[in-house]
Amino acid sequence: MTNLLFIAIDAATWKVINPLMQKGSLPTISSLVKEGVSAPLQSLPGYKSPALWMSIATGKMPEKTGITYFSNLFLDLPKKNYKKDLTNHFLVDWPLRLGKLFSQDLKSPSKATIKCKQAYIYSMLKYGNLLAKWNLGGNYLITSSFLKEKTIWDILSEEKISCGVVSWLVTWPADPVYGALISQKTIEGLRDLENSILLYKSKGEGNLMYPATMLQKVKKLNKTPSEINDTEIETFFESLTTEEKEQVKSMQFKKTNLFNFFARVYLSDCFSGKSALHVKAKLNPQFLTVYFPGLDGIQHMFWQYMKPEEFPFISYLQEELKKFGKVIEKYYAFLDQQISTLIDNDTIVIIASDHGMEAIPQQQYNQQTLRSGQHEDSPDGVLIMKGSPLKKDFKLASAHILDLAPTVLYLLGKEIDEDMDGSILTEAIDPDFLQNNPPKKKKYGKREPKEYSFYTEAEEQKVKERLKVLGYLD
Repeated sequence: MTNLLFIAIDAATWKVINPLMQKGSLPTISSLVKEGVSAPLQSLPGYKSPALWMSIATGKMPEKTGITYFSNLFLDLPKKNYKKDLTNHFLVDWPLRLGKLFSQDLKSPSKATIKCKQAYIYSMLKYGNLLAKWNLGGNYLITSSFLKEKTIWDILSEEKISCGVVSWLVTWPADPVYGALISQKTIEGLRDLENSILLYKSKGEGNLMYPATMLQKVKKLNKTPSEINDTEIETFFESLTTEEKEQVKSMQFKKTNLFNFFARVYLSDCFSGKSALHVKAKLNPQFLTVYFPGLDGIQHMFWQYMKPEEFPFISYLQEELKKFGKVIEKYYAFLDQQISTLIDNDTIVIIASDHGMEAIPQQQYNQQTLRSGQHEDSPDGVLIMKGSPLKKDFKLASAHILDLAPTVLYLLGKEIDEDMDGSILTEAIDPDFLQNNPPKKKKYGKREPKEYSFYTEAEEQKVKERLKVLGYLD
């Protein structure tokens, strides 16, 4: 029986990993690269993380999955108890149809096609604002009930292959799997701006995870900012005052406070790592996947301190550079350690990111928000794969996020969904194994339509506030 561990790290980039490997700062990742396959991972320009991760999970374009942004457009008539998803309405998605006239290449779309995708998001948001103004609906944060296509874990569950899924985007409400699923709403609960366990107290406790009986044990894996100790803080920051350390530990969140922000994303990843270990220990699933969201936010906020030479228009205090200059590098080392606790010699390991990160242009820099890293141009992410039958010390010229789902299914001995837009990364696999195990295709069908689930108004406001801090929402 083949076991596979899929580690999803938002915004990991070779720009940081390669220099750190040369320094010897990432021993686990370095070992995986040397013993396996590595490649720059091409993303889908014009889309944000929820759409990208669902394309990774399904091997299909966002237009198929139904997840194209952080929210979907809904017509909402409460008096008639009527809700309709308008995201793919012809008056809304016309830019997507126009974009196909410029380019049919899904993996490398033309600039005109990318502009059309951006116009589609703009169109959806504008329609949402109008509907909200007229009390007829609006843009509602995405939930798993909006997803139209089957994920890797949906397919494997149908095939009775045990799965463990931890913290992935678009997994709340938690759907039944052949194993265990801890939804991303637990992470949003940790990041709540006022009370780090608010969402654990919501009426939706029963669908935070599957099975719901895990809740009490999983809750114990969480800790609050006030429980972060000085040793942890000093791992990432240098020369902090006692007052600054207290800001890291503060339960009060301020948008422009880097210490507050760090604590919340750091605790999210601590929770993801502990939860994945818990699922592994209890179930030892054949397929285990965990999503680490924190690096994306860390790089958004601290990129300027790691690479001040990329921001000649900013005057830095040496004290700032000393305090914050190593945060990103130390965070990669923290994730390297998290990875080391999850891997073992008998398991195929895949590490992937949805995109990379780069410096924000001067014209987009806003000193009030402190955001200095961005990925608007979809820089390449990271792909690392290790374990039989994958090649050793092999570098692929490139790979695409759409190729991950079919590759995972193949490595686990399953047929590929014939409707997937991606392909198996055959170049990364031993030729003899491929010859003896030729890929097969199968029609798995779409997800069964579900009754729509939505965040409460208070929850939606808090999650959107976090997205605004990261610069995703205006």
